[in-house]
Amino acid sequence: MIKTWEYQIFLKEDWVSLVFLGIILLFVFIKIQFPYRYEGLLKNLSIKKYIMLYNKDSNKIIASFNILMLLIFCAIVSLYIYLFASHYNSDFIGYKNYLNIYGATLAFILIRYITLRFFCQNLKIDSFLEHFVFQTLTYQYRVAFLCLPLIAIYYYSFLDSNLILLNVGGLFIAGVLITHIIIFIKNSKLLLKNLRYFLLFVTAFRVAPYFIIYQYFLNIN
Repeated sequence: MIKTWEYQIFLKEDWVSLVFLGIILLFVFIKIQFPYRYEGLLKNLSIKKYIMLYNKDSNKIIASFNILMLLIFCAIVSLYIYLFASHYNSDFIGYKNYLNIYGATLAFILIRYITLRFFCQNLKIDSFLEHFVFQTLTYQYRVAFLCLPLIAIYYYSFLDSNLILLNVGGLFIAGVLITHIIIFIKNSKLLLKNLRYFLLFVTAFRVAPYFIIYQYFLNIN
């Protein structure tokens, strides 16, 4: 099905292009300011060396590079959620909805991390938390980076097909699952040593939040 010109003009507001431009400019800034980190995370096929090198930093989670990557990650994820929602509900179109999604996504990640950090500090397993979260975020940044071109193809295409949106969502979910499996395999000894904490981490801070979100959207519909 071909998009009508009226729908195309209505959907393609300038602010969406500004979001794409802002993401690109942030990538350019990161490449200039952190060339070695940029190449290790986004350009090289394997990120094994990147993880081995920067996982030793004491402030690896709150480093400037990771903060900027987190902002980009939230922008990409929020843009996908917005386009997915507006594809099925034209009343959802508008920059305010995107900003709400972005704020909710960023707040969700930060609150979950702060809560988990407080929990781990009381149990004195900070190193376990930092090690696991750093690897998780690193792989998720890579997956979001790979999804960005597909999101742009959908948005600037005149084909009104949900196939691209579904492929992007499938790619992201598959990427997250695969990266978690890779992390679990690589850190099997560490995870087994902290098995009870890890199980609590997965149930309370990984599965439960998504279940709550699912129930929220289910109640809305």
